[in-house]
Amino acid sequence: MQLLLLNKKASCIHIQLAFRIIFISLFSKYNFHIKFIYF
Repeated sequence: MQLLLLNKKASCIHIQLAFRIIFISLFSKYNFHIKFIYF
């Protein structure tokens, strides 16, 4: 059970990172200023 919970947490973090990378890449394509505001 603990391993399953850890896997779920790891997959959630992985999905969050993937969305963040996609979000950053999309916004950097359209507007570089947004990237500087967020980071």
